Amino acid sequence: MGTWTVGASRRDEAAEAGEALSHAMRTNPNHVAVWGEDERARRRQQALMTGILAGTRPADVLVARSDGRIVGVLRMVDATRCQLSTRQQLRMLPGILATQKGSTGRLLGWLRTWSRHDPDEAHWHLGPVGVLPDRQGGGVGSALMEAFVARVDDDGSAAYLETDKPENVGFYERFGFETTGEDQVHGVDNWFMWRAARS
Repeated sequence: MGTWTVGASRRDEAAEAGEALSHAMRTNPNHVAVWGEDERARRRQQALMTGILAGTRPADVLVARSDGRIVGVLRMVDATRCQLSTRQQLRMLPGILATQKGSTGRLLGWLRTWSRHDPDEAHWHLGPVGVLPDRQGGGVGSALMEAFVARVDDDGSAAYLETDKPENVGFYERFGFETTGEDQVHGVDNWFMWRAARS
């Protein structure tokens, strides 16, 4: 399946990384519930992902590169930045309304559900994470996660994530995460997972 390298993203890679995430996560249950499954739905996901990545420090976005293209993406933010303030939400709203026509209400409902579960304790918040479909199962996701947990452990911090895919629960458990809660987003089961700080 080829080789890859993992490293921090560059500011000019937000669009390519956002496109990769939209392909990687196109069939995730939450995404299908909010956007559907056609190409227009994927483009809306791409617009949102690109905006999220463009607003994140490049050092907090890891990318796996293979043969000059991005094949995997992992975003992390510390607890002080993982929940948007009211002011930040209002600043983002015009862009969301412009790119998410017909999906805005469902998207905001999803985000409200997730925000209710976000821990008060200090942590690194993981997500989104995705690997291109043609590279899944080949170790790219594991390499991204190994880089993430190494950084979190160097920092002496806890970590937190959400997932809407039951098979991902076991994957994240391999890296020390434990399920701490469950809820539904538009009828889709979601799991909330915590990784305690390592001393």
